[in-house]
Amino acid sequence: MLNEGRGLEGYGGEGGEEGPAVTQANIASRRIWVGLKYYNNRPVLERMGLVSKPKRRVWMPFRDLECLIRGERMGYVKGIRAIGEAMFVSSDRGIMEIREAVDRRVGAMLLCRINHV
Repeated sequence: MLNEGRGLEGYGGEGGEEGPAVTQANIASRRIWVGLKYYNNRPVLERMGLVSKPKRRVWMPFRDLECLIRGERMGYVKGIRAIGEAMFVSSDRGIMEIREAVDRRVGAMLLCRINHV
């Protein structure tokens, strides 16, 4: 999301990216802090929602991801239609925006959808 400039700034707890192993003694320090950006006293990101959930993972092949980008509905997932709307996916090549997954021609699991003002 930082590459896309979507308005999230985050950093991990103590120890940087790799950090020490998580134990009961240091679990409170292993948090992610997120700062949201505002423009004219309104949040830059207005709506965020999960597509895949722990009990319902949504995997789509490359061709179905193309249809979502064109705004077509695939199953119960609505296509991307709004200006600036983004959907993030997870594939074997990492977490990326849906358009990047289509450019790389890989199928992926849909993670979340983000709409901004």
